[in-house]
Amino acid sequence: MHRSIPAVLVTAVCCGAVSEGLAAEAATAGAAVVTRTEVLWPEGAPGALGTAEADRPELTVTLPPAGRATGAAMVVCPGGGYSVLMMTYEGHDIARWLNEHGMAAIVLRYRVKPYPVTQSVADGKRAMRLVRTRAKDWGLDPTRLGMIGFSAGGHLAMSWAPASTPAIRRRPTWSSGPVAGRTSWCWSTPRPPSAAARPPMSK
Repeated sequence: MHRSIPAVLVTAVCCGAVSEGLAAEAATAGAAVVTRTEVLWPEGAPGALGTAEADRPELTVTLPPAGRATGAAMVVCPGGGYSVLMMTYEGHDIARWLNEHGMAAIVLRYRVKPYPVTQSVADGKRAMRLVRTRAKDWGLDPTRLGMIGFSAGGHLAMSWAPASTPAIRRRPTWSSGPVAGRTSWCWSTPRPPSAAARPPMSK
């Protein structure tokens, strides 16, 4: 039976600050491991205003334990009104939840103000292209990739969908409610998930 791990312990494991015994215990319990970060634009993001962290969008890739991995993955877009990024509870906390359910999680740190929304959306599109390109390297199924976002991140996810693959353009995207303040889900798979697998639609 899977048992939850205190957030402090997970953080310590990721930082390598616990003993081998505790690390082994965490691994046995299924703790996700941050495998790498990937800069979206190695040569510099288009329209970058500088070289600080906020000017260099990147992905944080976490993979579920090998015995639980399904091959599916989600790009996670935190919210924050395109002014800040709620990277913890709308980013890395979501990644841990996805990992616990056998899905890889790729948390996107995209550009926000003073950058225009169009630049944020460009980062989202670039993120999905990169994930598709690296899917095999990361042990992912390229036909089971999607994007989830919260609040402004949900808007980014929905903005990405119409400009993606023809399979997306041929059918409407769907979300759990209005974009503002809600969670939005977009899928890049050849066919949408079954009705039973979708979250309930808000009235």
